[in-house]
Amino acid sequence: MRMPLLLYFRWSTPMRRLRGTLTLVLVSTLTFLFFAFVYLSWNCSRNARLMSLKKVGVSSVQRRALMEEDVSLMAAISDVILPSAHAPNNRSYYTASQKGKTNTSRPFPANYRFEKIDKWSTWDIWFIDEQVLRKFRTLSRALLPKGGMAKNEIRWDSTKVHKCVRKAKGGSTCKLDDKNTIRHYNTCAIVGKSGILTGSLCGGEIDAHDYVIRFSVAPTVGYEHDVGSKRDITFLNKDVLLKISKSLRLPDPRNLYTQRLKSMNASILMFDKGKTKEWNADMKSLITIARKNKLCFTLRKNTKNLGIIIRGIISQEMPDLARHLVGGVDTTGMLSVFMASTFCRRINLYGFYPFSKDTHGKGIRYHYYDNVKPKRKDDFPVEYMVSKRLHSLRVVNHVIDKCR
Repeated sequence: MRMPLLLYFRWSTPMRRLRGTLTLVLVSTLTFLFFAFVYLSWNCSRNARLMSLKKVGVSSVQRRALMEEDVSLMAAISDVILPSAHAPNNRSYYTASQKGKTNTSRPFPANYRFEKIDKWSTWDIWFIDEQVLRKFRTLSRALLPKGGMAKNEIRWDSTKVHKCVRKAKGGSTCKLDDKNTIRHYNTCAIVGKSGILTGSLCGGEIDAHDYVIRFSVAPTVGYEHDVGSKRDITFLNKDVLLKISKSLRLPDPRNLYTQRLKSMNASILMFDKGKTKEWNADMKSLITIARKNKLCFTLRKNTKNLGIIIRGIISQEMPDLARHLVGGVDTTGMLSVFMASTFCRRINLYGFYPFSKDTHGKGIRYHYYDNVKPKRKDDFPVEYMVSKRLHSLRVVNHVIDKCR
């Protein structure tokens, strides 16, 4: 049985008392030195990072933004925390609720890489949590374009869909195979259709990405300042394919989809899994447009059940959001985000915003090019919640305000 400390000092010899006192002093001194070393190391590292930001020409507002952590939590869709209006240089690094700001400070990780950027933009230097990104990349590997997706091509000089097959001596049976091969990219922009893009001046920032993903044949001509013009891949759902088929009955001035498809020549069109009869009817419409206007497209069709894959990822990594997934979650927006994580390192989301008012309380249109709302109920609020959660996990950068 251990002897109480007071009895120890009373019954022990003077030498033992001296030895115990010296031991306590030594342990206390070493503990103090350890915590002092940790604090000084953190402070010196933080100052060094601030100096690095100064050297690459980042403004004081941006330095403060980069040294802050986004701690906004995903609330109910009626009580979503929106970005602060006091952050004109980089809106996605600040959050503020209606009652006040909710930011806290923390140092940058030691493995963070600083890159040379424009003074007004930080879209390509925001911190990526590599560990979390690798986890989502592993969970989304079933969506990797190299596997589980049929690859075909539509040509203006043919009346059928050509299947892309690699030749033994190199090359492919498809003309656009080399150009439209999906590789690994450092920066990818996923551009939605929300009216939040109107007046955002994000066009130059979007076109500066290595790879750009868009949706539903949304127009870019006349909107270049806000949405850019670069396009590498376009996701098409069943509703858009039906509208393309119906547009063939209209005269040329009113056939908007054919005009938009002309600006998408030699790009990739990606489809969801669908019935064979619907696929054949949609392909006939695209072949008719391609032959009439001398166009060529690479077709990628997902042959897997996207709803099960996406629901599994969200249920595993975001269980608190799983209750909002009633009615299906296989939107093209969610598909594009999780698929992009398999071949993109830095993903920026633009135009993913389902509300009728922007972050400053100003009314906006449903789309940046029109104000036509869908007849059926969509899953965009759930899509927005997932995007904000991925932003807080440092997997994507969710942009919902002006770029400069």
